[in-house]
Amino acid sequence: MKSHLLIETLENHIHLSESDKKLIVASLKERKVKKGQFLVHEGAVSRCTNFVTEGSIRTYFIDLNGQEHIVQFAIEGWWISDLNSFIMQTPATFNVQAIEDSTVLELSYESLE
Repeated sequence: MKSHLLIETLENHIHLSESDKKLIVASLKERKVKKGQFLVHEGAVSRCTNFVTEGSIRTYFIDLNGQEHIVQFAIEGWWISDLNSFIMQTPATFNVQAIEDSTVLELSYESLE
């Protein structure tokens, strides 16, 4: 698991003790996603937020006219999810989909709490 990338990213902003690092790593689950695979579908509740360790992922929605609108891209070292759905545990308004074969570290809502 490439948790070191996440730890390095966090340590750019805050100091983490060794016990903090172990707790964070223990809370993560590595997930491989294939190109085109969804991490979140519009209407489903986003149960995890995702830290990209390999690949690229997009967040988008489709308007009433059927037009697709991309609102976020995430590459290695970035977070991605339907943040409002994740925080509020309500149905997602966005789709989150892998643009290429990717690997993410999932942090569940329960683990974050």
